[in-house]
Amino acid sequence: MAQLAVPISRPPAQLFNGRALPRPRAWCRSNSLLRTPLRRCVVPASSAPDGSGAPPPPSAPAFTNKLDQQNADRVKGMSDTALRARLRKMKQVDKLTSFIKVLEAYGKTDIADAAREVLADLAPPPPGFPSAGIPGPAAAPTPSSTPEEASERRAAAERRLQQKASNSVKLRLEALGMEVIMPGEDAEHFSWGVLAGYSEEKRELEDSVLLALANPEVYDEISRATKLGGAGAAGTNRPRGVLLVGPPGTGKTTAARVIAQRGSVPLVNVQFEKILSKWYGENERQLAEVLKVAEEFPQGCIVFLDELDSIMSCRDDGSIHEVTRRMLGILLLHLDGMNATRRTVFIGATNRKQDLDAALRSRFSTTVTFGLPDHISRVAILMQYAKHLGLSEHTTLARTTKGMSGRDLRAVCESAERRWASEIIRGHVEKGTLPSIISYLSVAEKQLRLMGRREEEVDN
Repeated sequence: MAQLAVPISRPPAQLFNGRALPRPRAWCRSNSLLRTPLRRCVVPASSAPDGSGAPPPPSAPAFTNKLDQQNADRVKGMSDTALRARLRKMKQVDKLTSFIKVLEAYGKTDIADAAREVLADLAPPPPGFPSAGIPGPAAAPTPSSTPEEASERRAAAERRLQQKASNSVKLRLEALGMEVIMPGEDAEHFSWGVLAGYSEEKRELEDSVLLALANPEVYDEISRATKLGGAGAAGTNRPRGVLLVGPPGTGKTTAARVIAQRGSVPLVNVQFEKILSKWYGENERQLAEVLKVAEEFPQGCIVFLDELDSIMSCRDDGSIHEVTRRMLGILLLHLDGMNATRRTVFIGATNRKQDLDAALRSRFSTTVTFGLPDHISRVAILMQYAKHLGLSEHTTLARTTKGMSGRDLRAVCESAERRWASEIIRGHVEKGTLPSIISYLSVAEKQLRLMGRREEEVDN
């Protein structure tokens, strides 16, 4: 450490309404140093090579190679997501090598590691330039590979890059309070087998959403051939939004989760209670940020908007709140301006379609109605929750529970199981036996009486 004299300038005081404004502080942030024109500060000698005592100004990394300088100019003005997208398009060894050098110079080590994996799949590392897990000078030259093997390695590197980018987007959405379910997470709990019945509704969802997610090129080819000016003139014919309508407990949320799993895309459950804020303008800013980040998934995603009628109500009556009006505007803009090249679909669920704004209803290209289950669907649902009963008993119970939703049927079965467990504990029935059809029927009749009372109260 060296004792260097640091002159501290004292600019003349500026007057405002007859009062002196405070002078700007020097780089040494002590109030006592500002009172005298000259003080001695302890400054590391290495930070003042010219002997002036001033700290060296921060400077960007300097590159002599033209390719390195071009990559440096791009890195300075691009976000991490844009850099990863550019990395997926780079297939030349020299450009990748320069790209890694620039990324390391700017401290973007995670993207540099991903670039090394791509470089290792394309070609052996150049002398003196270590790749990910491969020492540079000591690396033995790899034998020449066939075009099929090189293509397979590039595809594997592309998948790894997509996985890293998807994980990064997921973390950002979770930081905003959203629920993100990635493909493969709890796949056994989100299959069509969980949603019994509704065969026509499932087929309609598969035709309108699932096939478009799996084969977007077929839809785009038809759009280019049928529209004047091609697909780019009028957009794609793939569904931008699907509206699920039906009473509570009919499986709308389960259907959205199943579609996301079968389409191998993430599901972003937009939770409006995490977006709402007491600060002016914060609600629409948070919603716009969530929708913008969700569309950065490389493979696309499903944005699920549950209980849509609770916050996106109609604007015609004039009673809509200002915050709701602004959030509705943000959602309409994103539904209209969604990037057609991405496999992103908005799925909304509502119990009261008539309460939605007319402009919002028009943005959903497909509407699927999940009504109360019919007799055959009720039998299929009861076979899931009371599998020990016979077919005739299932038919009798389904006939008794007419007008119940799938959630109501599950509640009846679980209530019968709890009642049977209490009978076993009290010693009224033998341990190891299962609930009888009489227990299920008594619980169902009680549930129907309660539902009838509720309907009478609503009518009155």
